[in-house]
Amino acid sequence: TDIEEYKREKFGKLNKEDEKVFERFIQNQQDNIQIKNLNLIACEDRQLNEKGKWQGISALTTLKGDIDNLGMIFQQGLGATTFAKMAGLSRQINAFFTVYLPWLCQTEYENTYTVFAGGDDFFLIGPWQSQIKLAQKLQKAFKDYVAENEQVHFSVGLSTTKPGMPIRTLADMGEEALENAKAHNPKNLEIEPKNAVSCFSQVMSWDKFHQVMASSKRLQALSKDYNLSTGYTYGLLELLDMANEVETDPAKSIWHSYFSYRTMRMLESKKISSQEKKAALQILAHDIAEQGIETQRNNYRVALFNYLYQKRS
Repeated sequence: TDIEEYKREKFGKLNKEDEKVFERFIQNQQDNIQIKNLNLIACEDRQLNEKGKWQGISALTTLKGDIDNLGMIFQQGLGATTFAKMAGLSRQINAFFTVYLPWLCQTEYENTYTVFAGGDDFFLIGPWQSQIKLAQKLQKAFKDYVAENEQVHFSVGLSTTKPGMPIRTLADMGEEALENAKAHNPKNLEIEPKNAVSCFSQVMSWDKFHQVMASSKRLQALSKDYNLSTGYTYGLLELLDMANEVETDPAKSIWHSYFSYRTMRMLESKKISSQEKKAALQILAHDIAEQGIETQRNNYRVALFNYLYQKRS
């Protein structure tokens, strides 16, 4: 049946418990009821490719976050402190996580499971890539909500795992990722800046994270334009490792030559003219080697993982 084909292709082989949940899910769909366990939710970011086959990893991402330096905001950000001011600020912060966040999940990220959201923090579990997008959307919305006040912000930890782990383990891994984000202080300032995100074990500011995710989107477009092979893109991780070691080992600067050689070999297999190959090499060198590996260094690993995990069969 169509249902069995859908199950086999997108969700793969299910155990007895998951199969029962899946059958109930299919039956409830006609009543617009969405009830799935985490094993099924982990598959929801898989997409059909141009050949009509499902691709992308089945994985969950734990998203944990909270407001940075909230105590300092209450102590120093209200001027002459009064009970009314403190209560008003507390209600406004709480409303964002108890009203806006659930609405956002319900309207745009329906596969997100909310463990808790309220006060100044939140803990969400959902399909791996959707949670990354949700984190971006949430940060931008909160920035608007506080009228771009640079002193009011939050940090998040994103922890990606295969399905099947206990909730407690997911919570611990998410908390560790959040703590890493909270410790973000690249300039060793006396007061930690925080306002950061931890993703795929890389910690960076929100501005850099948005740039990295834009690079991942650009990599997706380049792959479509030039049909980049999986081997080629996996090879970029090796070049990234070399680029990160240049300061301690100048001989590793040869990664530039490796990039040009590997890219030209990849383009040689394409049925395009010599002029088109030369133009393609310039574009790939600029967008991947210069703006990606050279500029973003280890952070670019997030862009590569995000891209590669979408392509896995």
